[in-house]
Amino acid sequence: MSETCHIDGCDNPIKVKSRGLCNLHYRRFQRHGDPTAGRIPDGEQLAFLLSFRDDQTDVCIAWPYGRNSIDGRGVVYYQGRMMSVGRVMCLEVKGSPPEGKPEAAHSCGNGGGGCFNPNHLYWASKAENYRDRVTHGVS
Repeated sequence: MSETCHIDGCDNPIKVKSRGLCNLHYRRFQRHGDPTAGRIPDGEQLAFLLSFRDDQTDVCIAWPYGRNSIDGRGVVYYQGRMMSVGRVMCLEVKGSPPEGKPEAAHSCGNGGGGCFNPNHLYWASKAENYRDRVTHGVS
C-alpha cells in the first residue's frame, strides 16, 4: 500500500518519498518554498485591485501580484486582455480617456513601482506623461 501526500486534502500517492509530499506539492515546494503555493485563483487579482477603487489614502499602494517582464509594471487581466494596474484603475475611477490623453499617468512618479492608488492617477498625453516621468526622475 502506498503512502499519500501529507498536505491536507491531497490524496495523491507519494511515488518518491520527498518530505512526505506528492510530486505536485514537492515541485511547488522547490519553486516557491511552500508546498501549498502556486496559481492564484481567477479573478482574485482584479478583485483585489478594485477593492481600492474608493480608497482615500494619499500613500502609494504597491501591487503585490505579477508584473510585466518588460518594464516591471503591475498587470492584471481586464476585459479580455492584460493591462497595467494603473490603466485599469484609471479606467475604473476616471472613466474612458479623453481625446488626446490616452495614457494613465502617476502624479507620484511610482507607476513603474506598481502604485495603483486612484488618487495618484490621471489621464495624460504622451508628452505630459513623459514630462511627469522626467520630473520624477523615472524616464
